[in-house]
Formats: sequence, structure tokens, C-alpha cells
Amino acid sequence: MKRFLTLLMCGMLTFIANAQVKVVQKNKMPKPIVNFVNANYNDREVLAYQIDFTNYNFKHVEDYEVLYENGTKLEFLKNGSLKSIDCGRLDYVKWYILPEEITEFIKYYFTQFVVIEYSIDYRFNKPIKKFKFGY
Repeated sequence: MKRFLTLLMCGMLTFIANAQVKVVQKNKMPKPIVNFVNANYNDREVLAYQIDFTNYNFKHVEDYEVLYENGTKLEFLKNGSLKSIDCGRLDYVKWYILPEEITEFIKYYFTQFVVIEYSIDYRFNKPIKKFKFGY
């Protein structure tokens, strides 16, 4: 009986959280995303533009991703708002993309560090900004 319930729960979780990724051309991306990429990351080689379709708790969620040759990954919400930037260890988030108060704080207290990951959490009806340091 325990095995049956375990298999049933695994099946339900698989059904509830289902994701598909589709690689698309640049012209299929929303205009705000294309403008952000052209303005801020035009000097890097793009590996792929992706649309991430996720069905989570019976809600259809659509996110956009831009992947670069050096491992940098940009994630956007469906409306074109920035969700996260993950530069890995080979690159860093440009200072002018970060909010000014975060930039001033990091430059004052952590002068030898750069930001390698920046994300905005929209779960609580108010954006919560998070960042990770690197050398």
C-alpha cells in the first residue's frame, strides 16, 4: 500500500509541475527583452533564445531565457521584466543594470567583489532583489 501511494504521489507531482523548453529566433522574443539584450549585452555572442513553458499547479507560466556562449543566462517574465541574471564564474553583472542603492552599497563595503548573480523574486506582490558575490 505504501508503494502504491508513493507511486501515486510521484505521478501527481509529475503532472502538476511540467516544463517544456522551446528554442526560438530573436524576432519571436518580446520587444522589451530584445531591447534589453541589445542595450546591455550586445557585445556577447548569443547561444540561444528560449521560451520556457511551465504548468505549475494548473497555471500556465511562460518565461523567456537568453543564453550566451560564456555561460551567462538572462531570464525574463512574460511581460518582459527582468527576472534574473546568472553570469557563472566567467563574467559579472554590469553595474548600471543593478539598482543604484545596491551598487553604492557593494562599491562602498565590498570594493574587491563583483556581482555574479542577480535575481528579483516576485512572489510576494513586491519585488525582492537578491544578489551573489564573486571575485
